[in-house]
Amino acid sequence: MEKCPLFDGTNETNGNEFFYQLTQIFEHFKSANLDQAEIACLKAIILFRPETRGLGDSSQILALQDQAQLMLAQHTTRINPSNPARFGRVLLLLPNLRVISSVQLKQTFLSSISEQNGMKQIIVELLKN
Repeated sequence: MEKCPLFDGTNETNGNEFFYQLTQIFEHFKSANLDQAEIACLKAIILFRPETRGLGDSSQILALQDQAQLMLAQHTTRINPSNPARFGRVLLLLPNLRVISSVQLKQTFLSSISEQNGMKQIIVELLKN
């Protein structure tokens, strides 16, 4: 990743649409000033997807996703009672992630990780943090 334009400090994307879009998404998330609890809830909302292939009990996954959304709503209301729109704004960050191609993300950032063990380790790390 040391060769990635996003991390070399130049902030230049060299006309590459992928890096431009990724930079824009990073800026949106950065400007939202998310705290650790909001980030954790967003991770859970993203990871707990009932439509994911191979799940045995999608209703249980849906319940976990609902719980993460409720926790996010309660947290944003408690932390920012004067800004009731924060919950919606935080959730509206998520559709921006769909703009980026998962194939291109994998090629750019995960190409050196073995398919089976590497992806399991990434998920474990995401859930820990």
